[in-house]
Amino acid sequence: MKGCYVISEWIGKGTDDDPQRPLVADEYPCSCEDVTGQYVRLDKGSPGPNLSVFKVVELRSPKHDGRVEAIKKDNRFLVLEEWEILGDDVLPVTVQTISDKDVKAYLVNKQVAIAVADLVKGEHRVNQARKLFRDFEKPQLKAEPIER
Repeated sequence: MKGCYVISEWIGKGTDDDPQRPLVADEYPCSCEDVTGQYVRLDKGSPGPNLSVFKVVELRSPKHDGRVEAIKKDNRFLVLEEWEILGDDVLPVTVQTISDKDVKAYLVNKQVAIAVADLVKGEHRVNQARKLFRDFEKPQLKAEPIER
């Protein structure tokens, strides 16, 4: 079984008829779970910047084969980390395949302040992004770079 942690946007109008859903799951139907823990209010829409971290799992089924590779090639998404479980009772093999420079460029392109985008780097990008994105409903993070 393969999987990845990917940055994607919320889509949908945020109504009962058209609820928020991750773009990555809409484009690549697969097992997809929001691991950010943002509080998304359907009556107010997505937080801004409109980003979250999703765990995508490529199930052991021919129709899911190649989903992780396809997501990696799609510039609308950023794969922070990918993993593969090789067998029972074997820990997953985790791989980071993207540079800090590419992570920063993607985030800045998605309207994340440069000083904030600089915080997602190195070894623990998934956890860093999750913590950061939880606060995206707070207006100071999408405006000018914040002071530290």
